[in-house]
Amino acid sequence: MKNSVAVLGIRVCLLFPILFLFSCSSPNKKSAANQTGTKENIHKVDTVTINMMKFNPEILKVDKGDTVIWLNKGMVAHTVKSYRDNKFYSDTLAPGKTWTWVVTDSAAYYCTLHPATMMAKLLLNNK
Repeated sequence: MKNSVAVLGIRVCLLFPILFLFSCSSPNKKSAANQTGTKENIHKVDTVTINMMKFNPEILKVDKGDTVIWLNKGMVAHTVKSYRDNKFYSDTLAPGKTWTWVVTDSAAYYCTLHPATMMAKLLLNNK
């Protein structure tokens, strides 16, 4: 009798932590994007590469609040500056460096070091 009570006690002690762990986890884990709620709250990150004296892509469609990262993959320094209203202006980007901006509006931009050849646009999507 004492043996069966001891075995039962051991089984309960082993089973309790397993049940506890399963009760703490959720079978329907949602991603952070789904937990945000509405689509308007979800912002994406886009990358514009700078290479061969060009911005790629030359036209990027974005939403307000999206983040754009410019990555200089070229062999010389470049800048990123909006044409009007000085909406944004990067420091000089040495090769391998990046610059980030959160989109507030459509904008045409260029490299101040190579203005004749390096031009591009951010176009705000219509919702």
